[in-house]
Amino acid sequence: MNGEADGRLELELELRRLPGTVSVGFRERGAVVEVQLVLAGDVDLSDVRSRAEASCRRLLHRDAELSIHAPARPARVRLLDVAVRPGETGGEEVEVHLAFGGTRTIGRARAGGAVDAARATVAALERLGAQVPFAVEEAAVLDDRRGDAVVLVFASPDSGARYGAAGGRSVEQAAARATLHALNRHLATQPLAG
Repeated sequence: MNGEADGRLELELELRRLPGTVSVGFRERGAVVEVQLVLAGDVDLSDVRSRAEASCRRLLHRDAELSIHAPARPARVRLLDVAVRPGETGGEEVEVHLAFGGTRTIGRARAGGAVDAARATVAALERLGAQVPFAVEEAAVLDDRRGDAVVLVFASPDSGARYGAAGGRSVEQAAARATLHALNRHLATQPLAG
């Protein structure tokens, strides 16, 4: 084996140890060798890239070009904030702030507990463009300690029930999180704004 082949073997072994590495390959392109790295999973792409480039410089004795292929992570609906505020017509209302991609929206419902916060979450999802064929039927507060709450949300459509459980700093925040948890598989199929 020549020194170049030895360098590639050592480089391949080192690259295979990087987080998320599925495969490593090499392709000749004139005087340059293309190093192909395929990743999967939730990895810090910039960290993997910098570590792989450093390994290429150290172990290859010729010009190299790094090519990284990683499947795009699907964007997720993010819960930004949940707040109880004075309503425009008196009383209080709960606001659920969501984001998807570059779009942010707010869903509102009268404030009265976990069910209302779950309904405000559904309203925010619909404002993001999701078609939500689920009605929030119940939301049970399983635990409500000072500074912590756990809520179970039950939503049902004609096609079957969805359940979600989550904790939060308040009953309203826990209910919003539990609603997103209950609907996450359905949301993955939705063409949301972004």
